[in-house]
Amino acid sequence: LPDTLFLPTSTACNLVPAELLTVLNLAWVGIMMGEIGTMTKTWDGKSDTLNEGTIDQVTSFLAYMKQLNYVSRFVDVYLDKNFNISNPVVMYSRSFFYWGKLLNGTKDDDESEDKLSKFVVDNLYTNWTDITSADYNPEVQSYYLMVSVIFDIILQILAVDGAKAFASFIAVFLYLRLMLGSWFLSAVGMFEIFMSVPLSWLVFSYIFQIKYFSALNVLCIFIVIAIGADDIFLFMDAYKHSADKGPEVLSSLETRMSHVYRKSGSAMLLTSVSTCSAFIITTLASPIASTRSFGVFAAFVILFDYILVMTLFCTAVIIYHNHFEGKAGCCNCTFWKR
Repeated sequence: LPDTLFLPTSTACNLVPAELLTVLNLAWVGIMMGEIGTMTKTWDGKSDTLNEGTIDQVTSFLAYMKQLNYVSRFVDVYLDKNFNISNPVVMYSRSFFYWGKLLNGTKDDDESEDKLSKFVVDNLYTNWTDITSADYNPEVQSYYLMVSVIFDIILQILAVDGAKAFASFIAVFLYLRLMLGSWFLSAVGMFEIFMSVPLSWLVFSYIFQIKYFSALNVLCIFIVIAIGADDIFLFMDAYKHSADKGPEVLSSLETRMSHVYRKSGSAMLLTSVSTCSAFIITTLASPIASTRSFGVFAAFVILFDYILVMTLFCTAVIIYHNHFEGKAGCCNCTFWKR
């Protein structure tokens, strides 16, 4: 035995039968661990030890390492669980990059982490995103995870997605303006669509006391913006066609709006009830909390959109009829003109 010898003393030794815990066996384990460490410490990506000529030897060496309970966990960290002597091939592998304790010019861990996050986002994030794209390499799909930059990356993703969402809202608003021919009605229509979300949240969180608010609930804005625009078109279509009715409808504004209210209200009520029912069924059928929360919240959003169309937007149409319709100006409605 060598003069200086490392004898393992980990808690794993307590699982070994006492008759096997001889000095000779412990010495063998110590020597083996030292030799393994001597070989693996050169695997730093810079040494000539790893190359195409030695890759099969290293793979075989790792497979034998996995048979040793004392060091198998080190192999499992980097290679998938199916890797072994009979199957020296992996579907997944992992690598670690170490940046050091404190970056130059920093005084504590928080400052160092902030500086590192900024460096990664400013200099490496774009390249990492390209490398992890599905079409970058047809043979290998790469992923990365760095806890310190997760929040920064999420903010960047939200900024891009938020810009796309804002563009879709503008597109819907301009389409409303094109179809309605009135900036006033278009603005009120978009306002009532967006107001259905905070009103639903108020009922959802404070009246019904539902504490869990799923991230999926935010997607309801895209659902209601489509359904709300459709309800506005239904209401304005009934308003347009009411101009062709007889004196029993056109005798006064009250009789005309009463006709519009009944005709459009029944159609919108049918579609709104069917949509709400679908979301309620989702709530009852799904065991997933986020999906159930989304179903309840979406049903409230559709309900409030219907209420606001039949109240707020209806009032806006009356204001439009009395002050803007048939008059020159930016709010003059020409598309629905008789």
